[in-house]
Amino acid sequence: MLEYCFFPSLQKGILFAIIRLTMASSPKLETLVQDIQKATSEYEKDKGNGYPKLSEAIEALRRAVEPPHIQIMKQRFHSVQNVCLVMALEMKLLEFLTSDKEKSFTADELATLSGYDKALIARVMRMMTALNFADDVGYETYKANAVTICQMEPGWLGTLMITNEWPLSYGPFIREYLRKYKPCDLTKTEPLYHFAHNGESSWETMRKDPVLKQAFDDAMTVRNKHYTVAWHEKFPAASRLSDISARSAVPPVIVDIGGNQGVDLQGFAEKNPNFQCELILQDQPETINRIQPGLDKRIKPTIYDFFTPQPVKDAAIYYLKSVLHDWDDANSLALLSNTANVMAPDSTLLIHDMVLADRHESLVRADMDILTMMALNGCERTFTEWSNLLANVKPPLKIVKVWSSPKDPQSVIEAVLADST
Repeated sequence: MLEYCFFPSLQKGILFAIIRLTMASSPKLETLVQDIQKATSEYEKDKGNGYPKLSEAIEALRRAVEPPHIQIMKQRFHSVQNVCLVMALEMKLLEFLTSDKEKSFTADELATLSGYDKALIARVMRMMTALNFADDVGYETYKANAVTICQMEPGWLGTLMITNEWPLSYGPFIREYLRKYKPCDLTKTEPLYHFAHNGESSWETMRKDPVLKQAFDDAMTVRNKHYTVAWHEKFPAASRLSDISARSAVPPVIVDIGGNQGVDLQGFAEKNPNFQCELILQDQPETINRIQPGLDKRIKPTIYDFFTPQPVKDAAIYYLKSVLHDWDDANSLALLSNTANVMAPDSTLLIHDMVLADRHESLVRADMDILTMMALNGCERTFTEWSNLLANVKPPLKIVKVWSSPKDPQSVIEAVLADST
């Protein structure tokens, strides 16, 4: 019962009631509830921005009180839930709900709008309301909520395709793959995606499938916009660049390599509207050509393949956001070497990516590590793995500092040429 009684509301009275219940039963539970109380206080002071810590505290208590067989049962149905969500989207049920956010829709009305059977709609919507992807407001009557509205944004639709639908194309091959390639040294074995798609890489698939490529780009854009703390808020970009400007008559240059549709540079530009600098956005033509109007005039979209020599030399900052986790070490070294070869002694490389913990890793980071492994033959890395990777770049790089935020699973790794002072 505990997992249902406190999550919908953060009222302190409820938390105190839980504390009184648990103090009599288990010191461990008492500690976990106190962790929730502390995280709740921080959440309220931080106007909701401290939700990761609160969410982790709630999850710790849930795991402590939930019997093992219940955890296993709930886990096994995640795939069913995800498939049902795809059904709801394909049937356009959530789209109809968000077409009029103030209106309630009956199953009969959704059947008329969608052309699908009423009984099927009622069953699918039963799952959607159970997952909080819509509200159940009456018998076979539904209404959009905040999750419905969010899910229907292009970026989150793209995320669903990348994390839910795409794995259906290679997931069924996992047993055959493991048996064939045991012990599966991924530095010597073809990637799972290649195995499942007759040698074709995910990047080749996206080049042939513009819908999938758009979904990937949209997913990266919405993730960078809403799910992470901006790089220039973790790393002191403004002060560093101001110092460079004071020493040089030439405005500093920031190069966003593989920067998708420019969310990160746009965020920096909006925070620093009067700063004189050149912002170069680099990506593949199919991505650059889809950029919508509205980017800051200092941003220059440029077509570039990061496995070719970097054309911009001696920039103040070279920036890589969620790029290297898409690639194995061999490809990452090639990419990084193209960058290191044009860095000046005072250039900085910023890698905005996850830095895995050595132990007790969070689920969101573990999720991303396995997703990148299966879909892209990439990986998330520990601090030691990042250090070793950068040390093997030609010319070698070294880590200066890792800039992190408790609100974001990603960090900004600051690196420079190893022989720079």
